[in-house]
Amino acid sequence: MPSGSDTDQTANIKLLDRFYGTFLAVGITFLVVGVPFIFFRKAVSAAACLILIGLVAIAWRMSRKGQPQKSLKFFATGMWLILVGLIFGGLPPITTATMLAIAVMLSVVVSIRAGVIYSGTFMLAWLIHIVLGMLDIAPPPYFVGKPLVLWFIGALAIWLVLLPIPTLIRKMRMALSLQRATLEAASDGILVISNKRRVVTYNAQFASLWRISAELLAASDDKALMEFVLDQLQDPQQFINKVNELYGQPEASSADTLQFKDGRVFERYSRPQRMDGRVTGRVWTFRDVTKRKVAERARLESEALKTSVLTHAAYAIIATDPQGIITVFNPRAEALLGYRADELIGTQTPALFHDAAEVAAHAGLLSQEAGGIVAPGFDVFVMRTRDTRLPDENEWTYICKDGRRVPVLLSVTALADSDGGVTGYLGVATDITERKQAAEKLAESQQRMELALAGADLGLLDWDIASGRFVQNERFLEMLGFAKDEFQIDAQAYDWLIHPADRAQVRKALAAHFKGETPSYEAEQRMRHKDDHWVWILARGKVVERGDDGRALRMVGTVLDISERKHNEAALKAREARLANLIGSLQELVLVVDTEGKVTEYHLPASFGFPVDAEAALGHYFAESLPQPLSDFIAEAMVGIFSDAQTRTHEFQLRINDQEHFFHVTMSQLSGSGKYASGFLALVRDVSERKRAEQEQRIAAIAFESQEGMVITDANGVILRSNKAFSEITGYAAGEVVGQRTSMLSSGRHGKEFYESMWQTIATNGSWQGEIWNRRKNGEIYPQWLTITAVKRDDGTVTHYVGTQVDITERKEAEIEIERMAYHDSLTQLANRRLLLDRLQHAMACSARSGREGALLFLDLDNFKTLNDTLGHDMGDLLLQQVARRLVSCVREDDTVARLGGDEFVVIFEGLSDNRLEAATQAELAGRKILAALNKTYMLGEHEYRSTPSIGGTLFFGHQKTVDEILKQADLAMYRAKAAGRNALHFLEPAQDH
Repeated sequence: MPSGSDTDQTANIKLLDRFYGTFLAVGITFLVVGVPFIFFRKAVSAAACLILIGLVAIAWRMSRKGQPQKSLKFFATGMWLILVGLIFGGLPPITTATMLAIAVMLSVVVSIRAGVIYSGTFMLAWLIHIVLGMLDIAPPPYFVGKPLVLWFIGALAIWLVLLPIPTLIRKMRMALSLQRATLEAASDGILVISNKRRVVTYNAQFASLWRISAELLAASDDKALMEFVLDQLQDPQQFINKVNELYGQPEASSADTLQFKDGRVFERYSRPQRMDGRVTGRVWTFRDVTKRKVAERARLESEALKTSVLTHAAYAIIATDPQGIITVFNPRAEALLGYRADELIGTQTPALFHDAAEVAAHAGLLSQEAGGIVAPGFDVFVMRTRDTRLPDENEWTYICKDGRRVPVLLSVTALADSDGGVTGYLGVATDITERKQAAEKLAESQQRMELALAGADLGLLDWDIASGRFVQNERFLEMLGFAKDEFQIDAQAYDWLIHPADRAQVRKALAAHFKGETPSYEAEQRMRHKDDHWVWILARGKVVERGDDGRALRMVGTVLDISERKHNEAALKAREARLANLIGSLQELVLVVDTEGKVTEYHLPASFGFPVDAEAALGHYFAESLPQPLSDFIAEAMVGIFSDAQTRTHEFQLRINDQEHFFHVTMSQLSGSGKYASGFLALVRDVSERKRAEQEQRIAAIAFESQEGMVITDANGVILRSNKAFSEITGYAAGEVVGQRTSMLSSGRHGKEFYESMWQTIATNGSWQGEIWNRRKNGEIYPQWLTITAVKRDDGTVTHYVGTQVDITERKEAEIEIERMAYHDSLTQLANRRLLLDRLQHAMACSARSGREGALLFLDLDNFKTLNDTLGHDMGDLLLQQVARRLVSCVREDDTVARLGGDEFVVIFEGLSDNRLEAATQAELAGRKILAALNKTYMLGEHEYRSTPSIGGTLFFGHQKTVDEILKQADLAMYRAKAAGRNALHFLEPAQDH
């Protein structure tokens, strides 16, 4: 694309047109008039004149071709050479004067006045020369002064000819500079194209807008430039068609819009370029309106959003102008008040539906605040917000069109322009009918609570923790001996009333509850009575209000006078002390359990072998401290004794120091002062020796009648005897195993270390039990529960081993099936919700350790109910199974696919990129893959069926979100995908994570 001094030629060409046209006219005039009178003797003069005219014609043609400055230089040089040639050729002065007169017409361009003076001077000289020639008194051709005169006149002619040319060039450059500055100052890109579709000129903004490099501009390759321009457009053919259309209609102008591949938008204007009334080219103007289009789109979206808010808002929105005339009345306001918007907008004020008496009363309050009279009217609603520019919120009563009265909470805000002037008012009204009703119910509830507290003889405390103020009922003051208004309690006074010995524990319990370490506060404390004695108080309470930072703000609780109970407890403790002395003399385990189940006495003789000592039992609940067989009996016996007061007995056994011990327990009630027992006494006797003797007598009789497989070996593990159940389990008859070692049953699944550990346990404890895999006679490997017990002499020497075994094959299979059913969906065999939650917790933990992102997709099949309704649930189940298989085929082995139920599925992706944007891209690609897979046709029996999913996705990192939050976000994204038209994938943006 060429550029330079000849680039902006239009004005210069017009200037030279005038210059060369005048020159040519004068030259022809001199040629026609002068030759017959003067130059009939000088053919050379005529020839010089013709040469000059030709010179003008050539220079004019150069100017018309777009090279005005070159043409002017060419003309000046040729003129100078002609004049010099004429002078040195010895032409008479009148010829020089004639040529000079023609040249001086240059001044026409500089100044009309100057041109007239120059032309008149030399015309006069020419006429004088003619007259002198006619009178034949002209100087002789070769008088002495003639050469000097010729040289003087020639030099003067050259000077006068060349004098206006620098001025003309300077003016041309000034015009060019002004034109170029104007062109470059334009904010639009400007391009001038000739009729031959060649680039004439352009400005820098054009190159910048089109992002044309300096190298491409310097190459002056219009074809390459056009290809570069077209490559940027979304529709290059439309661009070409428009250009061709305009060049086919030279007089036409146009305006259209260009869309770029990168999202930019240009407005394109085109108009013809004219010179001397004819079209010489076309001017193209390009304007980047991308930001304006974006702003327009944003404005339209904003207006749509405002309209949507007004239309779908759950509260009434009413706007007015500064004078109170209603300008906005949304559908919720219509539903609330019963008026149509067109009934009120532009004609009515909010006073129409306000209670006049209520407005007047409010006007009175405002008058007191303002110190002046506020008339009942529109000012009542807007005065505060108009003065403060802050929202003003009050409760009002609306009177509906049908006469109903509706309580509302009305918030009024002044709307201001950029200069701070009020342009109107916006009112947002919320129906608080339900809230009012709830407040009334609360008042009734509080009244009932007061009655309940009075009936339970409880005092009530309401503590504003920040201010330290207490609100208490009369009963609490009565407990301390004060009348209703006699003593005002605050936090400091409450602390002073507590016994000094109890303050530390009370403060500690309060601090723990304030920090949220305990669910509620409870403390037994002594408090100072008005008569200067101490009253035992049971205080219970709970923080009911906390700040945003978790700080406790308000606590509510009850107090109960427990002085009488404390005195009774002291008396009881004295009696129990006496009982303890009696119990200490017994040689049996004696324990006392109170009615709450706590062990209050525990006597364990030194010679009595029992696994629980006094320290572990005293003060603890029996169910937590005593062996389960004994605690189960105590629990059952307490219930029975409560009902019939009869003594209960029981026998149980415990393994103590690797030996079985048998105990006999007798439990009876401790009689209290009232009707019911005050506690329970249990006597435990060790009957192990007796039981052991009885047991040994029965062993021989029942050992081999057991349903469990049994085998007896010697001390070396050689089988001596087996029972029928053993043969049924192993497949070996008794005769096949007697004399063999038990290792013949080994399955090979357990290593050497397993058996060494097993026999070490037997050697240490005398027995071993556990799960083991053995081999049947037919070679089948099966699981069994095996118990091996060592039979020893009194000196501890092992004589035999007794093994009992139970075939647990069915149990193992049941466990496996139960586990599968517990963690998998029975229809699709995918993970169910339970396993999904476990896998998601695991994925979150892995993300926290590895620093990598994870993703969760929530899928819902579109129109699944329609399939069930039309083809039946069998086809629906078949579709779900095929969807499950496709989902599994789309994910990695480490990813999780689960069915939540119905037509809802979840996919968890682990180990994505540690860059959140890259992770989002990976998750989206996986989602697109799933979307494509699930869009393929399904064969449901003989039916071809197409189903589409709606997929919602979200990213997660570590434990920044809970499991429920992740699932809710994915569920929300899925519903947005459905809202977008179904068969879509939607991810929440990073930023909608918080």
